[in-house]
Amino acid sequence: MNKIWGLMNHSFANAWLSKPKMGVFQKLGLTLACFFLLTNLMACSKTPQPLTVKVTGTKDKATDAYAYRGGLFKVWIKLDQGVATDEQVRWKTGKGDIALRNSAVDNAGLIIADTVYLHWEALPKVTMVIDTSTIKVTASSGSTSGTSSSSTSATSTKRTVYDTTYHYFDTVAVVVDGEESGVEVVEIFNILPRIDSVEVGGIGQPGDSVLTFAVHPGERMDIAFHFKDAYNTNFPVQDIIWPDGIGDLAVVKQSDSTWTWSWYAPNSLIDTVLPLVLTDKGGFGTREYKLKLIVYDEAGSAWVVSGDELVKFSSKGSEVARVLGPFSEVSDLVLNSNTTIGNKLWVVDIGNNVLSRYDAYGRLERRDSATFSSPFSIAVDVESRLVWVSSLATISNDTLYSSVQRYDLNGLDTGLATVGAAYKIAGPVKGLSVDQFEQAMVWFVSPEEDFVGYIRSGASAARVFRDTSYHFNRPSIVSYDPVSGTAWITDSSRVIVLDTAGEIRATITGFRYANSLSAGGGVCWVSDIIGGAVYKFPMSLTGKRTISDGLEVTGFISPASLSTFAADQSVWVADKGAGEVVRVDASGARVGSGTGLTLPTLIRVHQVIE
Repeated sequence: MNKIWGLMNHSFANAWLSKPKMGVFQKLGLTLACFFLLTNLMACSKTPQPLTVKVTGTKDKATDAYAYRGGLFKVWIKLDQGVATDEQVRWKTGKGDIALRNSAVDNAGLIIADTVYLHWEALPKVTMVIDTSTIKVTASSGSTSGTSSSSTSATSTKRTVYDTTYHYFDTVAVVVDGEESGVEVVEIFNILPRIDSVEVGGIGQPGDSVLTFAVHPGERMDIAFHFKDAYNTNFPVQDIIWPDGIGDLAVVKQSDSTWTWSWYAPNSLIDTVLPLVLTDKGGFGTREYKLKLIVYDEAGSAWVVSGDELVKFSSKGSEVARVLGPFSEVSDLVLNSNTTIGNKLWVVDIGNNVLSRYDAYGRLERRDSATFSSPFSIAVDVESRLVWVSSLATISNDTLYSSVQRYDLNGLDTGLATVGAAYKIAGPVKGLSVDQFEQAMVWFVSPEEDFVGYIRSGASAARVFRDTSYHFNRPSIVSYDPVSGTAWITDSSRVIVLDTAGEIRATITGFRYANSLSAGGGVCWVSDIIGGAVYKFPMSLTGKRTISDGLEVTGFISPASLSTFAADQSVWVADKGAGEVVRVDASGARVGSGTGLTLPTLIRVHQVIE
């Protein structure tokens, strides 16, 4: 800067002296121009102010730290020079977590201030401060024996007293485009107690801001809250307003760390949210949770495979149960849909070679990991009380063969008892679909071998349809409708409708890729995963048809699976691309949805057969 100033002085002097005939105004203009040039150069070379983190509150004079006593803790930074994105502003908060973040921008859209609200759920490393003090201790002796008078003596000693104080210090700083601010120190004096976990009917779920309790009408559900306080043993005080009409709540047990309630659900259906407020006994603050209370019917509810979890939704689309895996690859699931035998969910995991059975609330009842090798598909025959499972049998001459075996539904609590001999069928047999009215009959597809077929109880072999009159091209799903006596089959870009004699009743073309279908209640719903649409067709459809002969519902990203609810012809759709499930009524209107899913792939609706 001094060099620039020197050059400017030299140039200004030369200009002034070399122009003896310059007028006064010309000299004045030259002087002002040099002044403004110098001012701009000095502004450009101005050193930015160092970054300083601002904190709400007052520092303690002894520790030079701000106090945190629970709740949200506001800190912010103002920038002399704006930045384009918040990724250029990186907060370093130690054990603190960022709950909220806001940025202020100027007219050019640059961030000129950034504010974060922190909270602590874990203590930083403890700092011990040991103070010592010396006190004088005086001890006196009593009277001397054998004399008429008494006398006392005193001795004095010095003793060192140690006083240990524990401090929990943390630091907050910010880095903007590689430049780090100074550090502000925060002392943690308290952490608000929180709900660590909840057990609902014996099923654990992590503590969250929204806690869901779902039950069937008229049933009792036991609920246990487990609390955690990372700072001390001052656990919370509960405050909840329990309105009329949602059943009765009884406190079974209450301690500092656990509350146990019994909820006696009403006979009516409800879906409501109540606030639950926890107040710290130390008086430092509160936490508010939301209790989502759901009383629902099984009819129309649906289970869906979501990543390595199973999630259940009520007919309205509220999440009512979640089963944590770990599942490797769920290849199929089915509901027995019979209220007299407990509304069971059956799941086959091809990756873990496991068959599992759960109750209506997602509680594991049985798990078999020794019987199957690569189970492909499963179906439950309620009338015959049979479970059909297809699994890997053998590989011979580069051809994979499946074993389709029946098991006794009655004896599954004690073991998997086979019924009759297994059927050996070429290819990985998938899409098992039973006839709930004609006992012991199951349809299947073999995509890699390009055929479909069915098995009747007592038959020596499966009935297979595979000759040139069908021209199957990777059939993937079959759904049998016992009312019409027809099997609906997805076959790449078309749907084929067969009867038990093998006669083609109808073909429907125009799909980009028909990947899933479900028949029931006089209709069949079909999904087109590439086209992003689902279609409803009447069972009465015959002849050569196109997708224009059905009801089209669009707006999906990638509908991976669907399941028809026969009672009202509605359908549940698992949209893998959107991470959600959607219920569509018979007219094509969306009447329910559920979110919070990870790549949902398979869905099954609860029909409820009395």
